[in-house]
Amino acid sequence: MCGRFVRVPGTKEIMSAFSVSMDLTSRPFSPSYNVAPSHLLPVVVGSNHRVVEDAVWGFLAPWKGQNSLVINARVESVFEKPTFRRFTTGGRCVIPLSGYYEWLTNEETKSRLGLGKGKHPFFISAEEGSSLRHHSMMAAAGLLSRERDERRCVMLTQSANSSIGHIHDRMPLLLDQRGVGEWLGESNAPNLEVILGASEIALQSSQASHEVNSVRNNSPRLLEPDLPDTLF
Repeated sequence: MCGRFVRVPGTKEIMSAFSVSMDLTSRPFSPSYNVAPSHLLPVVVGSNHRVVEDAVWGFLAPWKGQNSLVINARVESVFEKPTFRRFTTGGRCVIPLSGYYEWLTNEETKSRLGLGKGKHPFFISAEEGSSLRHHSMMAAAGLLSRERDERRCVMLTQSANSSIGHIHDRMPLLLDQRGVGEWLGESNAPNLEVILGASEIALQSSQASHEVNSVRNNSPRLLEPDLPDTLF
C-alpha cells in the first residue's frame, strides 16, 4: 500500500508535465515531503482537455468506523468491488508524486541490512532517465469521487516488482506516458496491459528519517536517514 508520499513540484510544473490546459484547484500547492491521508492533493483528470483539480486523499469508509478512510484500491479488484467500480468509468485520475514512503518490517531483510527492531521507513522513487518520470515527477493511477459536494480520491496499488519487493509486497500503480494516456482516456474499459506496462520498471530506494512517522514533520530532512544518535 502507499500511506505517505512526497510531492515537490507545484501546480504549474504539474500542468506542464501532464499537458494540462486549466487549473481548477482551490489554492496553490507548495512542496510537501509528508503527504498523508485526509490531505488535499492536486489530481489530473480529463482526456482531450486535461485539468488539474484538488481532492482529499481518502474515500469515506463509515463501515470501518467514524472518520475512517480508504486510501488505496487494488488494481486486481478495483473494477469489481462496489466501493470503487462506479468510479472506474467517469472518475479515473492521475496523482502526481515525486516518490513515496514505505516501512520495512520483514525481520530477515532488516537483519540482512543491519537494521534494528521496529519499522524502518524507506523513500522510493524513479531513477533518473526512467520512463516513469514525467519531467521531475511520477504518476500514480487514482480514482476520483465527486459526491456530497466534495472531491475525494484513492490511489491504486499493484504487486511490488523485484526492485522493491524486499521492502513491501505492494506499490502504487505507476504509469508511464502511454499508461497515463490510457488511464485518462475516454474508454470505459481501459487496456490493463497498457496501464500495467511499466509495472516491472526498477525503482530506487533509500532509508528515510523516522521523523516521517509524524505528519507534523514536513521538510526535505525526511528523505535522509537518521543519524545514529537520533534513532532512539
